[in-house]
Order: sequence, then structure tokens, then C-alpha cells
Amino acid sequence: MTNEILVDESRLPSAEIFDSEIFIVPQEGPIQFVALAEPKETCRLLILIHETQHETCAPADLELLNKIADWKELKLKRNEVYMVNLAKQETSVITLNRNFHSPNIIAFGITPADIGFHIEHTPNALFTFRKVNFIFTASLKELTADEKMKSRFFREALRPMFQ
Repeated sequence: MTNEILVDESRLPSAEIFDSEIFIVPQEGPIQFVALAEPKETCRLLILIHETQHETCAPADLELLNKIADWKELKLKRNEVYMVNLAKQETSVITLNRNFHSPNIIAFGITPADIGFHIEHTPNALFTFRKVNFIFTASLKELTADEKMKSRFFREALRPMFQ
């Protein structure tokens, strides 16, 4: 005698049991990154950019990133700041968290959807998701060119990120 379970398939739930789409995130390989100085084991700030012209970022943009890393109020060191150029590779927020374990992520010129993060957001505003602080803002080039936006970014988003 075999133990066989008979299932009435007409009583199984429909495949459309969710109100929204479910996204399958493919496994990704290693992420190419650059540290602002000799990398340390701990990444305290992960910077995401989308720079098609340069391998990492434009020299003027690097100056702004160094100012962020050197801002004494943040208590950061350059070797704790890593940068990923998403123009050269695709990744997801899950993979970024898995690889860097950074408590702080700033995305310059990148939307949450670009990293598979399906949320609504306000540009230049700090928000926290699963104990990670995020800021999505304008590109480095746009931020450098607009003093008012840059001041607002530093004052209303970046400063609170590290308090």
C-alpha cells in the first residue's frame, strides 16, 4: 500500500493572490568599487554615482566627495567612504547591502528604481530602511553647479544622516 495524497487542484488558491508584482532579484557577481583612500574594512558611507565619461568620477566631483568625507562634523575618514559607479555595472540594493554593509548610502543622480528599490522618495531627504540611511539626490555635477541645492543637501540631508 502506498501513501498517496490526492489534491483537488480546483481548490488551490489562484496564482494571482498578491496585489502587486513580485520582483525576482538575480544573483549578481562582485561589485566594482573605489575607496576615496586606502580602503578600510568598514564602509561607513557608500556613494552611488552614474558617471559615463569617467571610470570613477570627474575631478571636480571628486573634490566634492572629498569635502563630504573630510567634513569634521560627520566624523568620517576617506578610507571609510566607498564609491560605486552604476554607469559601468548594474546592481541592486540587496547586493549593495550584502557586499558593503554600509549604514549610510548616498545616491547621486540615481533613483531608487535604478537599484531595484521600489519606493517613493523625496529628493535630498534622508530616510531609513532596515537600519540603513538613504539619500537620493541630484547628480554630483548638478549639485556642484547649484549652490542652493548643495547647501540644502548638506544641511537637511547629509548632516542628519550622521547625527
